Amino acid sequence: LDGKVAIVTGGGARDDGIGNGRAAALLLADAGARVLVVDRWMSAAERTVEMITEYGGVAVAFDADVTVDTDCEAMVAKALALWGRLDVL
Repeated sequence: LDGKVAIVTGGGARDDGIGNGRAAALLLADAGARVLVVDRWMSAAERTVEMITEYGGVAVAFDADVTVDTDCEAMVAKALALWGRLDVL
């Protein structure tokens, strides 16, 4: 997945716990993808980004609620603005 761009929704988790979204974000980053970590709680997304960048990965946190259409459009726009592409959603 080197150089690919992924959006992971629900990418946060409580504290240093591991949920499905955080696990997916970590695995994608470990495989070389750049990851937009999306969660309704920005602090949870930011913690996932910290975990990814600690190991040399590339990730950005984004606050969005996937039940809101405009938030979904905004997260795709953010990934495109940052990296010019979107490969994994």
